[in-house]
Amino acid sequence: MKYIFTCIVLFFCQHVAVAQINFNVLEPSSVAGYYDFTWGDAQGQWAWGSPDFNIPDTYVQDTLMFVEDGTPGTNAQGNPISQEACYPLINDLSGKIAVCWRNVCSFYDKAIHAQDAGAVAVIIINRFNELDEISPGGPEGLDITIPVTYIMFDDGMAIADAMQNGPVVVFIGNGSAGIVSQEETDIQIYPNPAQNQFEFTWPENLGLKAIQLYNAEGKLMRSIAVSNSPQIIDVSTLSNGLYILSGEGEKGTLKKRVVVRH
Repeated sequence: MKYIFTCIVLFFCQHVAVAQINFNVLEPSSVAGYYDFTWGDAQGQWAWGSPDFNIPDTYVQDTLMFVEDGTPGTNAQGNPISQEACYPLINDLSGKIAVCWRNVCSFYDKAIHAQDAGAVAVIIINRFNELDEISPGGPEGLDITIPVTYIMFDDGMAIADAMQNGPVVVFIGNGSAGIVSQEETDIQIYPNPAQNQFEFTWPENLGLKAIQLYNAEGKLMRSIAVSNSPQIIDVSTLSNGLYILSGEGEKGTLKKRVVVRH
């Protein structure tokens, strides 16, 4: 079964909560937020032996680490073939969430190699900006007892870049850990991904004092005047990639991801 995370808000008084099953980067702040993902189903004909995220309080939360199997060369996307986990790994992933590139070998191969190296979960980065069903391809999927997840290429590249600068901590699953309640808000960005510009609106009740646009490395790219009216931001000179629109106000800081794709 195919699952894609969507950010669903439920209004209770003046607070919101996000959908329970989620992929949430907790730190660093440059890539923090919720990401679309699919995961290996623990039910069905070709099920995984992974934990069932439909069960409340079923989740993993830990630091990310790229796999390494020692294979030389780079793949078509310019990333190391040794980080595809197609062969037994030579690095110790004990207590870490493994990260690998999709490319050619099976989901099962990647998952079993990560699991054998001690990983508590595995994140597979697709080579395209789309999400598909994750199937083990046969009954051997029951051998996998760690969560197997799948994210889109641009999101994976942004997370991979952040990993080069320090620890990246991610929450994956069903539960309250990693979920931060916020004052009621309705932040709108359109279009997203943006080609040359995007328009955004921040609600009046946030009491904003400053708005900034950062790149994935945390470098300030734009300082934007505060306004309750829709604002248009020119991104025609920015490089393709993930950016963070950050609003600082009386009730804290809110962040929204924006993808620039020319």
